[in-house]
Amino acid sequence: MKRFGTAVLTVAVLAMAATSFAGPPLNGTYQSTDLGGTMEMGRYSEGFDAPDGGIAPGVTYNAQSWDGATLANQWWYYCGTMVSPPMLLVDTVDGNGNGNRTYMKTFVGGFIWLSGTGPWANGDPDYPGIVDSYTMFETITFSGGIRIAAVFNIDATGHFDNYA
Repeated sequence: MKRFGTAVLTVAVLAMAATSFAGPPLNGTYQSTDLGGTMEMGRYSEGFDAPDGGIAPGVTYNAQSWDGATLANQWWYYCGTMVSPPMLLVDTVDGNGNGNRTYMKTFVGGFIWLSGTGPWANGDPDYPGIVDSYTMFETITFSGGIRIAAVFNIDATGHFDNYA
């Protein structure tokens, strides 16, 4: 019985110590693993009405980290809404339908969740927050007029719940 009481007290003291060191996520620029960083790449889905597809205002976006087996174990962005049609920045698609198109998409709203085990970790188990700005640069590769791949670069800012 005494051992159990000691174990509970030790866990309670450790829990209080961990809480006292908790803080907001660490500031920084976090790059995905394909760029040499420690942030997992992700998978995404878009919600939109046909026939406009993903190029009309009102598209909603959901993206989650992906480690090859598990979604959203490191980060998650969800419920952002595109406010205007994407802006075409670069178009190298030739007459045969081969090349790339790069678009800039601007989203408003949405939420972010970061795991407390990511490179931004600062003592809390997780970091839920609100997205202030979210701009996506999407480069789509076409072959014979068919979309075969897309790569995204994202610039986002936000703030996290419970931190002044």
